[in-house]
Amino acid sequence: RTHIDVHWKLRGETIPLQFLWRAEGLTYTREKGADGMRLDLRPQLLLPFRLAPYLFGSFGVAPRETFYHLLRTTNSLDPSNPFDRTTVRSLAEITGNIGTSVARVFSFPSLELKELKHVFAPSISYLFISGAKQQEIPIMDEVDRINRRNIVTFSLANRFWGKFVREPSARLADQDIEVLDAPTTTELRQMASLNLALCYDINAERKGADSLSDLDIRLILTPLSYIDMGLHLGLNPGPWDLTQAGV
Repeated sequence: RTHIDVHWKLRGETIPLQFLWRAEGLTYTREKGADGMRLDLRPQLLLPFRLAPYLFGSFGVAPRETFYHLLRTTNSLDPSNPFDRTTVRSLAEITGNIGTSVARVFSFPSLELKELKHVFAPSISYLFISGAKQQEIPIMDEVDRINRRNIVTFSLANRFWGKFVREPSARLADQDIEVLDAPTTTELRQMASLNLALCYDINAERKGADSLSDLDIRLILTPLSYIDMGLHLGLNPGPWDLTQAGV
């Protein structure tokens, strides 16, 4: 497996256009079913923008071509209908997002935790992936089946950063020796994060199906620099039933 990422930026005063290139080459050899070589190419044009001091986002367009050259064309699902030896799948991806970020700092002069910074960042993102006929290519991994997408995601991120100031000890182990001008230790650490996300499926709404995803809740606590604790919940926004949980 070979994976290549190329980032090229044309930065100017008016158009900060970015060109991103992702390529992956892979060879599969299997005892049963089709095997061969796959080349996945995904160039992208990305345009970041800022509409106001606290409102920013980006818009991107990415054509995607996936080439297959099979060394063995056996279709394990339908042996009477083998795959074509050479096949190309074409997709188009459109992405966009807009959001903001505000922060407030709380001070605690008498504690080791001198300052606590709360960053509040709501955002809205959009993802469109065109449909493609994929029954004519074998399933090697998740790249070979990409469904049509037309989704708006609403997310809310909360991050809490702590500034710790540790004063030096007044004396060393030898109580007769006093420390003079000892350095003060300062540590910046993200102490907690709370992220919420909910997706709205436009295609499902048009078909009369359930258009809302579960409300995804992820909480991560870092009370000490060497301890992380996480909680992941999924809530069905209709009856507000708990659909998944992990610690």
